[in-house]
Amino acid sequence: MLLVIDSRRMNRGVAAQVLGLQAMPPKVRIAGVILNHVATARQESKQRQAIETFCNAPVLGAIPADSSLLLPERHLGVVVSVGEASDAEAFIRVVAKRSSAPARRQSAG
Repeated sequence: MLLVIDSRRMNRGVAAQVLGLQAMPPKVRIAGVILNHVATARQESKQRQAIETFCNAPVLGAIPADSSLLLPERHLGVVVSVGEASDAEAFIRVVAKRSSAPARRQSAG
C-alpha cells in the first residue's frame, strides 16, 4: 500500500501512526510513505528518519503545506475525486513540482 499521511503538527510521532497501521488487522505491507502538509525541511527530515528507522518503510516524497495544493472536500472530509476536480492534470503537475522526493539511484549495469 502507498500511504499518504497528514504530517501537520507532528515530528517523530508520525512513525507511531505508521507502526500502528502496520500492526493493526488487517495487516498491510506499506510499500512507501508520502508525507503531506510538511511545514519545513527540518520537519520532513525528522519524519523521514523516524519512519525509515522504526517502520522499515521508505519515504517516497513530501508535499509541502501550501493552501494552493488543496482539493475541495465534501461533508465528513470525503475528498472530491480527481475526475471531478477542475483542471486535475494541472493540479497534479503543480503538486509534482512542489513535492520533494529522494534522488533516484542509478542502477549499475
